[in-house]
Amino acid sequence: MVCPVEAYSGIRGRVHYQCLNYRLILSLTSVRIAPMDSAIIGRIVQETAISESAVTTTISLFEKGATGPFIVHYRKEATGGLDENKVRLIQERMIHYREVWDQRAALLKLLSEQGKLTDELRNKIESCFTKAELDDLHHQFRPRKKTRAAEAAEKGLEPLAEYFWNQEADAWSLEEHINVFVDPAKGVPTQEAALQGSVDIIAEWIWANFEYRKALRNMLWTEGALVSTVVPAKVGQKTKYTMYYERREPVTQIPSHRVLAIRRGCKEGILISSIEGDNAKAVDFLLSSVIKDKESIFAPILEIAVRDCYARILRPLIETEVRTQLKERADREAIKVFQENLANLLLSPPAGPITVMGVDWGKGDECSAAVVNETGAFLEGAKIRFTPVPARPQPKAPEAKPTDPSPAAVDQTPATEVAAEPAIETQPQPSEETAEAPAPDATPEPFTDNLQAVAAEPQEPAVEIPAAEPAESVQQPDLNPAPVGPAETAAEQPDAVARPETQDAEPAPVAESSIIAEAPTAEPLDAPAEAAPRPGSEIEEAKRILRELITKYKVQAISIGTGTGARELETALRQIIADEKLGDILIAAVNDAGIAIYSSSRIAREEFPDWSASARCAVSLARRLQDPLSELVKIDPKLIGVGQYQHDVDQKELHRGLLQTVQYCVNKVGVNLNASGESLLRYVSGLNDKLARKLVAHRNTQGSFSSRASIISAVNMDKTTYEQCAAFLRIPGAENVLDRTAVHPESYPIVEKMASALSISVNDLVGNKDHISKLKLEDFVAEGIGIPTLNDIREELLRPGRDPRKTFKIPKFRADVREMSDLTPGMTLEGTVTNVTNFGAFVDIGVRQDGLVHLSQMSNRFIRDPREAVKVGDVVQVKVISVEPETKRIGLSMKALLPASQRRRKKQQRYSSKSPHAGRRPEGAATEAAGTDPASSSAASERALSPGAHSKSGRARDGKHRYRNKGPRRFENAEEEQQRKREPVPKLPEPTLQEKIAILQSKFRRIN
Repeated sequence: MVCPVEAYSGIRGRVHYQCLNYRLILSLTSVRIAPMDSAIIGRIVQETAISESAVTTTISLFEKGATGPFIVHYRKEATGGLDENKVRLIQERMIHYREVWDQRAALLKLLSEQGKLTDELRNKIESCFTKAELDDLHHQFRPRKKTRAAEAAEKGLEPLAEYFWNQEADAWSLEEHINVFVDPAKGVPTQEAALQGSVDIIAEWIWANFEYRKALRNMLWTEGALVSTVVPAKVGQKTKYTMYYERREPVTQIPSHRVLAIRRGCKEGILISSIEGDNAKAVDFLLSSVIKDKESIFAPILEIAVRDCYARILRPLIETEVRTQLKERADREAIKVFQENLANLLLSPPAGPITVMGVDWGKGDECSAAVVNETGAFLEGAKIRFTPVPARPQPKAPEAKPTDPSPAAVDQTPATEVAAEPAIETQPQPSEETAEAPAPDATPEPFTDNLQAVAAEPQEPAVEIPAAEPAESVQQPDLNPAPVGPAETAAEQPDAVARPETQDAEPAPVAESSIIAEAPTAEPLDAPAEAAPRPGSEIEEAKRILRELITKYKVQAISIGTGTGARELETALRQIIADEKLGDILIAAVNDAGIAIYSSSRIAREEFPDWSASARCAVSLARRLQDPLSELVKIDPKLIGVGQYQHDVDQKELHRGLLQTVQYCVNKVGVNLNASGESLLRYVSGLNDKLARKLVAHRNTQGSFSSRASIISAVNMDKTTYEQCAAFLRIPGAENVLDRTAVHPESYPIVEKMASALSISVNDLVGNKDHISKLKLEDFVAEGIGIPTLNDIREELLRPGRDPRKTFKIPKFRADVREMSDLTPGMTLEGTVTNVTNFGAFVDIGVRQDGLVHLSQMSNRFIRDPREAVKVGDVVQVKVISVEPETKRIGLSMKALLPASQRRRKKQQRYSSKSPHAGRRPEGAATEAAGTDPASSSAASERALSPGAHSKSGRARDGKHRYRNKGPRRFENAEEEQQRKREPVPKLPEPTLQEKIAILQSKFRRIN
């Protein structure tokens, strides 16, 4: 007999599977460059809402080897002026469909080799454009363990199952058909066993049907809900997942960060989650699809098979597929958030080419200081050791209340509740995020708490602490080596949250006295270890060395990290600068994310082979202040830590997306060919690691490049690569002034033509606003060069080599706020945005723990995305609204500092005076704007109930004068007003259909 399974058209016979290595199939998929068919281009057009011509042209440029930045900046006419986001979206969808295409080709090849490929099956596979649909088709041929259906088929029960499936009665009764297959020798001793075996076979046939699975998956995706509960062992306990203990949200509406939070809670053994849908509706769909006649004798058996298949096979399978799709959607959103935050961080404003001293705290009480020049080359370094100086014991004063409370103590505004996410969503803690990345042995140790202890309790007698043992000397071959470029590395770093911070305000009086008692001491980096010197000599020696370094190299800024003790180090340096009268020197705390990994990287060791990790960190801190982009590209972007749940998303997709973001940022700013290292050059459009090394090697051996054209012969670069990278490589001081700008070499003839039109040279044209304003761009339109490109050329000529990044700015932290314990609700602080997620933004306010500005506390207007209000690196004003020391949560508000905006009042519906419900207020309408007093609300209700408040249309019909409400109704006395308030509102009759139509007509009259 022929098996009626219709899981695939044209496939009949016993349901069996051949062994297949599924991983081998997946390994065959790869992103290959080949012409895309019109069907895929059409789907990209539909998904991106971009014109078909622009999508086709962009894909064609990608297939020819062009990069995203090059297409965005220098092929605007071809793409219709697509911006960076649209070009990147087209590229992402193109890569996705390449993978789908390869997966589809691999499946067709597999079926062809197995001899199971038919024309109908081929058409079905070629019509699939999603990985989920291809996985559904692949289920039929995926190797599976021996099933109950396979065992039943081996017992010869498949013909009986086919009899039930076909649902065609014959001369034999049902029992007679079953008795034929009862055979104890084959393992079918009774009718019940035969019936159960046939039910198992039918259940697998239902499972194998592609259309059934597709319909059930769509049903669960659109109507299902993600449900999370707490495990029994954690009931009643407060954890960071408390808000997810009993939570239910629709699959189509749940935000990505909540999906990832629930998944992490399940991984940590605190939560249990499931995808719940309408099981009854799903079973009814299967019953109606399988059973032809509900009154037939086959219906009960088929119903048993349907319910068994759904409960045992289909439901777990479909739930797993929906979970996978939900995870993929959450991953895409989380990666997008990470990309946006990374771009904002990489494009942080640079301090510029100034002489900077970097100070990093190493092991114990030891600090490393390093001075770099304007180009980032190391000049000189020293070691500084902070040790407490014994203070004279003072008699213990009786406890008394402070007579001069600080502003922080006075401002005790009660905290307001903040609708915040759990700790897992508010701040990546070391136990959650940073613990997942390996910490190297060279990680600098944090500050000691000596400075903090003295500053916190000045009234207590100081404890006498012996001088610290001398720290190990840092060896270096030469204190004043020849200037070299910045160290380059691609090393990874631990996952951390970037927290740039600084303080321009003067330190509090208490902090001043403590710092004077604990001034740092210093010694050169190559000084041998000696016995611990006397405290007095340490103070003077430290001041002397810092004074000599600052005055010798005319240091303009001091850069420190944002780790533990950064505020204390900043205060100490300010005190020394004030004591030595060294002038106005900027002290800034920069983002030190990943600096420990950089310090132990291969390239850092090659540049400073005999240095300690702390000394290398000091150089990197100085360079980060000069140009954050040049230093941050040396680190794996995944480890910078400005994303949400970055360790829970697809790491391959995350890595690809972040590298793409770095490339766009580097090319947006441009690269100095004669000063940049390998780590920066490798991200230039068209270049890679190999070409970057060749460029640096040629520069080191043959000298600086004098022109862009010389690049081709220097490293044997082909014309296509040169076309991609030339405009993004800048050569300051080049003979051709256009080589210093972002004008592409292919547009040089256009600029020369512009100069000739004005009878001047190109050198006289560049940067001359008067001459450039005389140009008529329409006169220079040529093939491939339109108005968009000409506008870009004009802007570049006006500001040659311009930097698109914002002006450098640092926040001013309050001197009296150093620890979380110093915070009180109501304080107004300034801070830097360190991370932006879907539920809010984290702000560094200088207390070692970032505070959360929830989405609801960002603006007094409705916003859907926190990035509408802030970006990473922004300096913002915030107000403290809650402090939770036990959970290390700080609630902040930006909305509280904004001017109060009047909430727009909803326009009240007016009714015709002729209708019986005239003056009746629509049910559910708002009475007054928020914040009004009860009296005014009552008055508004009276106006709404007043018969005189009829519409314009009513006035036109009855000819009466329309009553205009200009304010609350005035009563003769207070007693009358109170009496009116106590009167019950009469229940008006429901308007008739004609009256409703009249109301709608009056609405449209007013609109028109």
